[in-house]
Formats: sequence, structure tokens, C-alpha cells
Amino acid sequence: MWTLAVTAVLGIPGILALTVGTVGVLMPLPTYLFLLGYFVGAAAFALVPILFLVWCRSLFSGDPIVPRRSLWALAVLTVLSVWYFVIAWPYGLRHQGHAYTMFVLAANAAFLATIAALGVRARRQPSFAVSLAFHGLLFLWLAWYAFPSLGEVF
Repeated sequence: MWTLAVTAVLGIPGILALTVGTVGVLMPLPTYLFLLGYFVGAAAFALVPILFLVWCRSLFSGDPIVPRRSLWALAVLTVLSVWYFVIAWPYGLRHQGHAYTMFVLAANAAFLATIAALGVRARRQPSFAVSLAFHGLLFLWLAWYAFPSLGEVF
């Protein structure tokens, strides 16, 4: 039941993206979702909840273990996120401004630090609640703040 609730929450950023309509701190619009949405329309915003259901199917049986693949995914996504900010930083400053660019950087850092702390805790003391929080925040970050639009929006 809790896993389905988290899946529903993961749909909220997509609804925000469709209703807000502009890039801002409330909806920084992940670049990969924007590009995917350009080709497949609003259905692109269902991608993250669907990926969550597929990736976290063990949560439906109450499994308290965070799989190693999830920790590796976090590590790879963190490296890619740092690389993305290094490349996109000047474009963000030019098009969205210093305040926005700093805010989304800080939000990304906070998301990733919290997710990493949950991952460490989940490996040391496995529990369903911590595993669900780890995966829920990881996918919420992917749906909401990961790889935010920095620069010109097409």
C-alpha cells in the first residue's frame, strides 16, 4: 500500500510540469523529461512512476533490503549530475540567473545528500521504511529536480 502511495506522489512533479508551464524553482523541469516530452507528449511525465514500479518491485513484497544496483544507480547519477552542472552552469547563469541556478544546485545537493544518507542507513540497518524512503526520494529527485533545465528552453 505504501509503495503505491509513493508511486502516486511521483506523479505530482509531472502534473506540476504540465500546469505550471514555465521553468522555475517550483518546477525546474528535468531536461531529459522535457526532451522526451517534446517527442511523446505529456506521457513522458509518467516515465518516472513507471520506472519506480519496475525498479522497486521488491518493495511490494515488503523487502527491507536496498539492492546494490540502487546504490550503484545513485552513484552513477550523482557523477552525471555533477558533470551536468559543470557543463550547464554558464548557460543557467546567463538564461535563468544566479539565484535560480544556485537554488537548483543547492536543492540537488540536498536531495543527493539525503538519499545517500538513507542508502547508508538502509545498508547498515535494513528496514522497509528506510528502503521505501531511499527509493521514493531517489525517484522523486529524478522526476522533479534531477538535471534541471539550465539555459534556453526550446
